[in-house]
Amino acid sequence: MTLNLVKGDFTELEDALRAQVQKLEEENNRLDEKIFLLDQENKLNVAELTELKTHNKLMLGMVADRDNAIAQQSIVINDLRSQLETPINFDDDE
Repeated sequence: MTLNLVKGDFTELEDALRAQVQKLEEENNRLDEKIFLLDQENKLNVAELTELKTHNKLMLGMVADRDNAIAQQSIVINDLRSQLETPINFDDDE
């Protein structure tokens, strides 16, 4: 880790240290703001992903409902076909 020292002409060590502390505090504040913004962006990404998951669950539910409807229609169609395939007996003998 490198330390960026404050530049300037200082007559006393205390003034130089005070300036260095102020520079570090400003850098910390900038980093805190960056962290805050990244955190907000992360929260937005999480919210977006949650919304997508919810949408996907709804779509999966709709697909499952459609598949069930198709299966029910297939049963009805097969029943109707079997009724059509039943031979009609025109003989009077029976």
